[in-house]
Amino acid sequence: MSETIVSESELAQHNSIDDLWVAVEDKVYNLTQFQFEHPGGSDILVEVAGKDATEEFEDAGHSEDAREMMESYLVGKLEDSAKPKSGKKKPPSLSDGSSPLSSYLVYGGIAIGVVIIACVLLNRRTCKH
Repeated sequence: MSETIVSESELAQHNSIDDLWVAVEDKVYNLTQFQFEHPGGSDILVEVAGKDATEEFEDAGHSEDAREMMESYLVGKLEDSAKPKSGKKKPPSLSDGSSPLSSYLVYGGIAIGVVIIACVLLNRRTCKH
């Protein structure tokens, strides 16, 4: 049996309380029936209906039991995830310069350095008679 592939546009069509699909970690789930049993209430699921809810799911800190329960609602794989990947995308880190925080740290460090050098040079000029 082949695995069902769900496109992002198909996922987006299932975006209501009566027809509620979400994607989590490249898997698509039909939560139409489960939403009323969801401990956080159905409203939180309706907010992410028809979308990739991976970030919201992870932020909520779901248990291993919740992750296992999800498998019974599995529809298929999100289309982009069905393509073989050369490797998993790493989250941004400070060392690779891809994080916005790393840019602030670099530019902030440069700015502080310029201020220190300017203060040192100004103090030399004002102290000489």
